[in-house]
Amino acid sequence: MGHKSRKVSPLLVISATAAALMALAYGTGINALETTREFIVADLGWCSREEHIHSCRLSVGFFRLMGIGTFIGAGVGSVALTFSHKMSRRTAMMISNAAFIVASVITACTVHFAMLFVGRMLMGFAFGFSAVALLFLIEVAHPRWRSWFTFIFPFFVSTGFLVTGLWQLIHGRILVDKTYRVYMRDKVIWRGAQLMPGIFALLSFAVLFAVSSRTPYELVERGMTEEAMALIKKLNEGMHNADLAHEMLEEFERDAEVAKEHPNIFLFEAMYTTGYLKPICIVFILACGHQVVGPAFFSETAPSVFADAMGRSYGTTFLLFCLVLVNFAATLGVAFIIRKVGRRTLMLAGTVISTLFMFFALFMRRLGNNAKWAHALTVVGYFGFTVGYAVGLGGLTFVYLAEVFPTQMRNTGFAFCVFVSWTCARIVLFFIEYVLPVYQTFVHILLFVISVISVFHVFLFVRETKDVPLGTAYHGSGLFAVTLKKV
Repeated sequence: MGHKSRKVSPLLVISATAAALMALAYGTGINALETTREFIVADLGWCSREEHIHSCRLSVGFFRLMGIGTFIGAGVGSVALTFSHKMSRRTAMMISNAAFIVASVITACTVHFAMLFVGRMLMGFAFGFSAVALLFLIEVAHPRWRSWFTFIFPFFVSTGFLVTGLWQLIHGRILVDKTYRVYMRDKVIWRGAQLMPGIFALLSFAVLFAVSSRTPYELVERGMTEEAMALIKKLNEGMHNADLAHEMLEEFERDAEVAKEHPNIFLFEAMYTTGYLKPICIVFILACGHQVVGPAFFSETAPSVFADAMGRSYGTTFLLFCLVLVNFAATLGVAFIIRKVGRRTLMLAGTVISTLFMFFALFMRRLGNNAKWAHALTVVGYFGFTVGYAVGLGGLTFVYLAEVFPTQMRNTGFAFCVFVSWTCARIVLFFIEYVLPVYQTFVHILLFVISVISVFHVFLFVRETKDVPLGTAYHGSGLFAVTLKKV
């Protein structure tokens, strides 16, 4: 077949590169504070007279406030996504990159808490608004290869986690002595970690100047069919089969026709329509499950469990980095099979795997009375959960959200779910920060129950979007994704 030996279009590579660099900015920005936390505290002198720098009240309070600031920014950014259709996708991505750059410079140059707070709030806005890159990738990729292109974003986010984790290992130590001495090398490392998102965002910003000012879908939406066809051919120069280019144009024209009849329906208006309410409710719960389980599991339970088992040491830091490495490897594996297997199948398999291993991670030490074999199974549980989460909800939720909504509410529906995702993460983390030290068993049971609910939710309600036109997965009657016949 001709399309198997095609050469990749330079414009398509440039477009994908711009989105990938923004995803790297996102990934490095998410973990920039936590990976160098104790060196930041020591350098800024927040807990210089305290016995334990990693848990002193001022440090914990400041980092909680910065977490709230990041959430506020992310909330504003995700709400702003609702109005992203007022500008081109390229312009929206440039705005997000600009926010990453300014936020990185502020946090890297910080001399007191106020600068860090403002920088993280602006970084949060970039986190929320940068989800527009997924919509951009959907609108430049041919439907046959959309799976790979949309997965670029979560894959490079996980790559960003890996880069930040490798960067923090350069410290080569943790702060354990009461002097809490921070050397120039440590200052360069922790401030460099804050600057890293800005570097990737600056590269993405520059690359975007070589990207077409409008996506093919945006041109079709404005009635510029000839220009859209010319751009589609340019994006897919290696396609020797002209029918492939026409396939892409026909799908966009069909979507644009529906959008003209019902232009940009807002969320609360859509909730009064049964055809829209069903996918909204299903993906709403999916977005909640994505952020309730993952961040809480990795941010709160993993560090405390590993520290209890191994003490505060560089070895513990390295073991936590290995979780990031496993997450990257699992995400890389998904990239090779996502087009063949599909989103729903991967999400179902991932949630089952993560739930099974979560049981080992959270309960095995207690059931085994802290025996050595119980500790070993606990560690295995964390690594198994990481694989399942990367294969399932962690790697695919945002990709699914970008594909599932009908054209006329894609911007508002996607923005709402991004907002819900961030809101759930912040509420749960805020709750766990206070409850986990006192009622650890209760928190662990709660996380496990939510994970079990996610398995049934994906199995019963989540439909496949592979090889399905955008926004049509939930067309037709029936609430359930499976029937008794299929079961």
